[in-house]
Amino acid sequence: MLKQFIALLLLSVSLFAQSVPGDYFERNGEVYFRFRVFSKNELSDLTKIISIDKYDGKWITAYANKDEFRKFEKKGYTFEVLPPPGDVPVEMGNPRDTEAWDVYPTYETYVQMLNDLATDYPNLCRVVDAGTTTQGRKILFLVISDNVNTREPEPRFMHSSSMHGDETAAYVNMIRFADYLLVNYNTDPLVTRLVNELEIWINPLANPDGTYRSGNATVTGARRGNANNIDINRNFPDPVMGQHPDGYAWQPETQIMMNTGTQYYFNMSANYHGGAEVVNYPWDSRQARHADDNWWVNISRRYADTVHFYSNNNGYLNDLNNGITNGWDWYYVYGGRQDWFTYFRYGRELTIELSSTKLIAGSYIPTIWNYNRAAWLNLTAELLTGIQGVVKDPNGIPVKVKVTVSGHDATNSEVYSDSLTGHYARMIFPGTYTLQFSADGYQTVTVNNITAIAAQKTPLDVTIYPNGWVPVELTSFTSEVVPGGVKLSWRTATETNNLGFDIEISEDGTNFTRVASVEGAGTSVYPKSYEKFIPLASAGKYYFRLKQNDLDGSFTYSNVIESGYGVVKNFTLAQNYPNPFNSSTVLNFSLPATSGVTLSVYTMMGEEIERRELGQMEAGEHKYRFDASNLTSGNYIFRLNAGSFTASRKFTYLK
Repeated sequence: MLKQFIALLLLSVSLFAQSVPGDYFERNGEVYFRFRVFSKNELSDLTKIISIDKYDGKWITAYANKDEFRKFEKKGYTFEVLPPPGDVPVEMGNPRDTEAWDVYPTYETYVQMLNDLATDYPNLCRVVDAGTTTQGRKILFLVISDNVNTREPEPRFMHSSSMHGDETAAYVNMIRFADYLLVNYNTDPLVTRLVNELEIWINPLANPDGTYRSGNATVTGARRGNANNIDINRNFPDPVMGQHPDGYAWQPETQIMMNTGTQYYFNMSANYHGGAEVVNYPWDSRQARHADDNWWVNISRRYADTVHFYSNNNGYLNDLNNGITNGWDWYYVYGGRQDWFTYFRYGRELTIELSSTKLIAGSYIPTIWNYNRAAWLNLTAELLTGIQGVVKDPNGIPVKVKVTVSGHDATNSEVYSDSLTGHYARMIFPGTYTLQFSADGYQTVTVNNITAIAAQKTPLDVTIYPNGWVPVELTSFTSEVVPGGVKLSWRTATETNNLGFDIEISEDGTNFTRVASVEGAGTSVYPKSYEKFIPLASAGKYYFRLKQNDLDGSFTYSNVIESGYGVVKNFTLAQNYPNPFNSSTVLNFSLPATSGVTLSVYTMMGEEIERRELGQMEAGEHKYRFDASNLTSGNYIFRLNAGSFTASRKFTYLK
């Protein structure tokens, strides 16, 4: 017993020794260690040297390769070397062949599983080979959508796991998530809607060289870094520290993810890790909050609350603020993928730590699934909400534009529309906003009073016009004769930078003169209606056109419309002819405006004995033959009513 105690004491001393020999790094590639700090301010320098893994207010656990650790040693901290988290035995097999999904696949089995899903569901699933790692392994994605081989105007969500090779809680579960979506399509309503309305990308293994460091046959021996012992999640361009915050060239895994994120615009993404149990939202690299901080908090809390429900509130995923945290508030990270996607690619990425244990036992994989499955579905479904639509030019061609929320966006929180489809998705906290759509060579479109509603999608399609393009889409232009002149009415479907309209008149259809002006709506994606009364002094045939004026001085003309034959200035009812009459007589009357006309017959005592509805009659001269065969001989009175006009005439009927 004494010998055992002495051995443990010597081991403890060695763990706290101030040096790690070089051959340790030759065997392991990296060192996993912890040390104590006395102020969070110390992290600002430390995070530039080593890969901080966790900070609890006193203790830091971290990783470092040989060069990084030598720099750390110069800081003089007392440290403890910890066993590599990936050095644990696990059971290998084909997870899809077991109902429990409780084993890890070999690398070859992993690749085959993804290809099998694409083969089994060719209309819903395809495999994307994004690139090759240092050791020749593949970074693979499963793409799932109802028309998977056709790019549709719908948002993209990316799920990605294990960019730290020894953090495997989501590795097998992401394959299972893909299988679940495919198996339950057209059965489960939410799954069906997700597959129909989204393009879902799933990358189960972002660092295969790290996970299979010991060879393709096992994940035991997995390491955080890649084959070059570089932490990929410190290797991305950083909004604060620049293009190479860790001092290393971009690694193959980094370049592959950057190329994929540049070629395919992901509206949202989730990056799954281990070592803690918390949902981490931007920013990691700056103290200032993201412009959509309330939205980030909302979706993070919804994820954590869903997990708490399915884990029966057993304490799972309750680190920090009951399962959620702002990245900077926890500890500072430079070169992380979350901030790269969110800042440089204008996306929305969460980092989700799924397990305090990094390389989890195969038997624990189904537990992670049971706790998180509903939350993964709901998180994906966030892309069914927000303000969404398609941006096209007047010819119906999709346009890539920047979508800015006026008075709200800051630090690259704007989003972009897809260059191939024109689709955009602006996820945002419920409220009423003003959106601007802008692109080089196009006139900026501003849309006011757009309301985002919780858990709903607000559709907003936009037409954006090239510079110099006449920005008004005129859908109708009509005239109506009214008392004293003509009322012109027109309607637009959309307007961009519309200064207004000049109304021009002509008597010959060739030579036009401006007679009035009407102010335009500026910019609008909604239909607008206009009308203008044009007084006319004499009867005749008139022609009208609109001259639409843009803010930049350009203009265009509408089609020419005709007011109709004759313009009646006054309402008149002439004496019937013949009078007296037998059998029938003719009434002549004039209408200065389109009116509903009624003809009534009264006795000389004022009793109405007959009423005839003549219907809606256009402005102009009219004749009406009155048949009196049902009357007895005598004197009577005609009364003609047309809108607000009334006139009477006496007549004599001789039978």
